[in-house]
Amino acid sequence: MMKKGLFFSLLFASVIALLSGCDAKKSGESSKPRTKIVVGLEGDYTPYNWTTLREESGLTYPFSGQKGNAAGYDVMIAQRLAQELGMELEIKKISWDGLILALQNNNIDLIIAGMSATPERMRSISFTDPYYHNEDTQEIVLVVRADGAYTQATQRSDFSGAKITAQLGTYHVAILEQLPAIQSSALLTDYVALMQSLKAGVIDGYLAELVVGDEHVRANPDFVMIHLTGDQALEIPASYSASAIGMRKDDDALRQRINAILATIPEEERIAMMQVAKDAASQL
Repeated sequence: MMKKGLFFSLLFASVIALLSGCDAKKSGESSKPRTKIVVGLEGDYTPYNWTTLREESGLTYPFSGQKGNAAGYDVMIAQRLAQELGMELEIKKISWDGLILALQNNNIDLIIAGMSATPERMRSISFTDPYYHNEDTQEIVLVVRADGAYTQATQRSDFSGAKITAQLGTYHVAILEQLPAIQSSALLTDYVALMQSLKAGVIDGYLAELVVGDEHVRANPDFVMIHLTGDQALEIPASYSASAIGMRKDDDALRQRINAILATIPEEERIAMMQVAKDAASQL
């Protein structure tokens, strides 16, 4: 018969081993080498990423678990990283406000979605070095109706009383405060909802990065962009204008590998890749 002391010692050791295994799973770390990298993106943020039925080598990649393909600059970057890492790529379409939660719950490994490393986001996840930084992202514009009352606006005060909004969960929400006396308007979850609300006259306009506003106006002839310049320009911190890859805080080894890969992509090549995405988006 096994002695009680030995029995309880073995039982205690087994429990500790089990708990240690659970902790490792929770942290996202695994003793097994990675063979696949799972990327989450919104699929509605042209030219960074969008959804299409077309297939084009290098530009598109099939979504996991649903019909259609992801396309755009983010998809090009994701494919480049997977190839350099020697891993199989999987891309999941996830709503913007669900991306960080999906990352924290280990449903995805990376957020490659034109996301900026804001202080608020960095409290819950970490980021790689920027993978895109261009003058196009350093200006915030207002997208309004071409037949509306704000097409001649040149000053922030010209929007007094207007119903101006932004996408929920973006740094654009804080920039709304720079427009004095605008009407309170509900924040919307994605750009499809923003564009539909503008078309329907529910709102008078919304904020967008220049590179995104360009695509919206191109696709919607009844929209125009308002550029506020000089001391009237909408101000954004320089760090917000750079797009970085969101990661779990404990994925240090993978972050180092990705940063090393990003460092091999010259700025000129990144701009050229974005131009390819813009050209493809213009054919939608």
